[in-house]
Amino acid sequence: MKKVLILLIAMMSITTIVFAWTEEETIQWQREQWEQASAEANKLMTYIGALVDTNNNPVAGVCIKYEVNYLNYGMARTDVTRGEVYTDASGNFTIEGTGTGIEFSIYQPEYYMKWGSIHHAEDGTEKEETIVLIPKGQLYDLKGGYKRFAVSPAKSLVGLNLYRDQMVGWTMIPPEYMDEYADIRFEVIDNGSDDINDWQFKVWTSDEEGGFVEFQPTEYANYTDYIMRDAPETGYQRELIFNVSDILTEAGDKGYIERKYYFKLRLRKAENMDGDLVFGKIKQISIMPEEEGDIYVDITHAFNPDGTVHLEN
Repeated sequence: MKKVLILLIAMMSITTIVFAWTEEETIQWQREQWEQASAEANKLMTYIGALVDTNNNPVAGVCIKYEVNYLNYGMARTDVTRGEVYTDASGNFTIEGTGTGIEFSIYQPEYYMKWGSIHHAEDGTEKEETIVLIPKGQLYDLKGGYKRFAVSPAKSLVGLNLYRDQMVGWTMIPPEYMDEYADIRFEVIDNGSDDINDWQFKVWTSDEEGGFVEFQPTEYANYTDYIMRDAPETGYQRELIFNVSDILTEAGDKGYIERKYYFKLRLRKAENMDGDLVFGKIKQISIMPEEEGDIYVDITHAFNPDGTVHLEN
């Protein structure tokens, strides 16, 4: 029995000796753990790009500004390294860096700005792409604004109680444009259900000559043009109907849906007099379901005050 006790005491003593690290040893061990975690999170990545115009001709001498994001476990932060490269005579460029991801932007005055990235968790450690630069057309001085509407079964929002028949909407427009605004209206369609999933709502205009038409990007051989340039002359409808159940399904994990529309609408003056009929664009209508059951509808729009269909800006 004594031999067993002596052996146990000896083993406990040995264990105490093994794990009784000094402060320096503890710091060194922590440093090694951080370095290992950083090595696993950060990889050497290579992005190989080629810039071409819409005719597939290389675009040389373009500056690409980039950032490399490095996850630093030791400092509990993300370190960012910035740099820039230029396309060669063949329009090619390469960006390399060690981190979790590389993000870059391409700016050339006569083209629309482009962005790109590589994240090794999704893309692997090497990515190769051809980027088509979209040319700018004639730009116009547009006026614009922002509207937010809310659909809510019952909730207090900015001091108002919202119900099916008592929705709220407000407009934020730069002060210099407060004398006129596009006649974009919002209404919940009451079908008598207490379940918001059964509801519909509409974005509409009171002007019989006005309406909306959904924007469709133009497909070309080697690229798709997503720029809203000229509004169509015809094909407008006075109201857009949205089903809440469809919105919730489409939003999914992303949490929102987006749409773009051209519009032809009557301008409303501050003194409630009818203004001119103008062409414009809803650059973005974002529909965002909230966890509480409410739905927010954000509308960012712009119009050409000269009455023409030209909307590039």
